[in-house]
Amino acid sequence: MGTILRTLGGSAALARPANGRDPQQLQQGAALLHWMRSPPPGQWAADVFEQSNHYTGTIYLGLSRVSQTWASAIATLERRKRRDRTTFGPNESKAVIKAVSNSGGAGNDEDYAPVHDHPLALRFAEANPTESFPSMLGYMALQQGLTGEAPVWLVPNDDGKPVEFYALPRAMCQSHPAASLQYPQGYWLINPYLGSGSMWAFGTLSGRLASSTILPAQEVKRLMSAHPLTRQAGMSALQACAVQIDIDESINLARHSHMQQGMQPGAVVYIPNVDQAGADRLSADLKQRFAGARQHRKPMVMTSEPNMAAGGAKMGVEQLTPNAIELDFIESLKFTVNFVAAALDVPPGVLGIADAESYAKAYSVRQEMHDRQSGRLKGVADFFSRHVCGPWSKKPGELRCKITLPPVVNKERDTLSAEEMAQHGVALVNELRRMSDLKPIFGGVVLPAVFV
Repeated sequence: MGTILRTLGGSAALARPANGRDPQQLQQGAALLHWMRSPPPGQWAADVFEQSNHYTGTIYLGLSRVSQTWASAIATLERRKRRDRTTFGPNESKAVIKAVSNSGGAGNDEDYAPVHDHPLALRFAEANPTESFPSMLGYMALQQGLTGEAPVWLVPNDDGKPVEFYALPRAMCQSHPAASLQYPQGYWLINPYLGSGSMWAFGTLSGRLASSTILPAQEVKRLMSAHPLTRQAGMSALQACAVQIDIDESINLARHSHMQQGMQPGAVVYIPNVDQAGADRLSADLKQRFAGARQHRKPMVMTSEPNMAAGGAKMGVEQLTPNAIELDFIESLKFTVNFVAAALDVPPGVLGIADAESYAKAYSVRQEMHDRQSGRLKGVADFFSRHVCGPWSKKPGELRCKITLPPVVNKERDTLSAEEMAQHGVALVNELRRMSDLKPIFGGVVLPAVFV
């Protein structure tokens, strides 16, 4: 037990029983402490492969919007400049209030300043040689949304510091507990898949098989949604809201089945003095030649018109209403779509199913999406600050990752504001150009009236 505690960095006082402490309890506590400090790779808490296959329908609409939002984020490496936030400046006697961004900020934002001459600064722009950091964030959003976990391979250098980042598909990662001294924290078995025509095949590179790749557990970190029963696996919205998502999919399957196989006649053909066999042959010929998409709205062939005297009428065709027939579950579908959107943490209006009634409403939906995802990205920034910036920091909290989203543009509001500022002469020409995302021009540091 003492060996275990010394390995954990425990004190000598904990290594020996004192004051009647139970040695078995101390040993069990040491084992739990070791598990908490270096947890092994977690097993599946749900079928993550099946969850990954549900990236369709409403789930696709919601998660694709989240992924696109994360992929537009801006990541910055920052270094702590001072610890005393009361006063600062050249003579340490004047307090300066830093402007607060419209997306909010942390209480210690003024303690940090951006760093551009650090090796990590490049990695927060380019996660690896083939992918940008924001693009990797978008893929992490997809994996966390589907499976509750977004594993990231932090490739270390010779000093053990991460220098490249790769987001991994969770369904392709198999966890294995510690089985040898070579992998004291266990390892992950990665099986990348590459598309090969209409089939899936193991990935290969220059004739070398890339399947069953072993990665030490300490190199793979996971951004996880909290699970109520275990700390080794995440819980996704697909698992937590499985019933409501199944209802949404069942409604769409029922409507699809109704469109494919339902009784929706588009025309009725009346043929007198023909037996049923002849009517069936004509019906089959009409369906093959004139039926619509996938034979929707099939023609019906009847031997005679109702109440028609035998042999006393000619052949007739009656075209039924061409208007689309409204399907079932109208209100139920609206409810399930809104519920799934809430489960994915996106406003229903972002899905794009219904058009916004006005530009102001469309702007409010985009702003709500911005606010929701900004809060989530703060947690992502903490994730990278802990696992990436931590190993590079000479002292705790020296470096951190900050991730922000670009502000939502309101053209109606900003255009009106720019016109008013120009009329009243309260903004310089270059300031007005910056509001329209234009570059400054020579001589633009004057009022519009003077510039003209």
